[in-house]
Amino acid sequence: MNGRGALRKIGQEWSRLGQAFSLRRALQPDKRKCPGCGDEIHAGAVVCCVCGHRLDHPPRFRAGAESGIRPKTSGKAVGSLLLGCFSFLLLPGLAAVVLGHTARAEIKKSSGRLRGRGPALAGLILGYVGITSVPFLAMVLGFPPWGSEDSRNQAAAVQNLGTLNIALQTYAASYGKGFPEQLRQLGPPPGDAALDANASGFVASALASGKSSGYTLSYNVTGRDADGRPIAYSIHADPAGREASGQPHFFTDQTQLIRTEANRLATAGSPPLPEQSRLAGAYLPNQ
Repeated sequence: MNGRGALRKIGQEWSRLGQAFSLRRALQPDKRKCPGCGDEIHAGAVVCCVCGHRLDHPPRFRAGAESGIRPKTSGKAVGSLLLGCFSFLLLPGLAAVVLGHTARAEIKKSSGRLRGRGPALAGLILGYVGITSVPFLAMVLGFPPWGSEDSRNQAAAVQNLGTLNIALQTYAASYGKGFPEQLRQLGPPPGDAALDANASGFVASALASGKSSGYTLSYNVTGRDADGRPIAYSIHADPAGREASGQPHFFTDQTQLIRTEANRLATAGSPPLPEQSRLAGAYLPNQ
């Protein structure tokens, strides 16, 4: 056999091998790697037969060395912790609670891109401890908590107004719908039902129903944005059945200032309680 014949025979053999390889590849099913375990699986599979990973959803973000991306620390979580350290001044405590709830909600939705649950929780605890300090509120008002029943009721009414201000600001930051239409939306859901915008669980059921020792609380939406979302509210705390007894009336709104009148209904024009100042950059729902 001459050289030309040998080359022709080699070419024919290569052609047969190529056709056989192409046929074998055509008969084999397409495969891909599972993003969960890395094993090869059928390209059309919906669930990995090895690890059970669902393939019809995009893979969850994984921070760290595996993805080369490090999660960022939430600035709001850090801010909540720092403000919580000064919550004994009351106003930083309000901001610490709002930032803490907002940070935890954003971290939960970030799929691992944000971290800072610990600082946010610490800020919430410090904030609530500071702003719910009855002795401090009693000293601001000038009557001790161990005084008469009237004094205790007045201190409780002021404390409840402060708690409602925090709950309303947190509700607006959490659900993006502005303030609630009714006060009962701040209360807990019935039984084991899930929390939602109609039963957010930010305050106890008694307070959400407008009850306070010796006082009746009434909540009203007083302003809306172009989309109809409530962006302003007012809360009146009036003595229950004792309008002529000389007990003080209280009022608050989205500015978080608590105002008072001695013998008549308090309004937005009434003088604020002593040693209160406007919370700079108050947290209002987005307009």
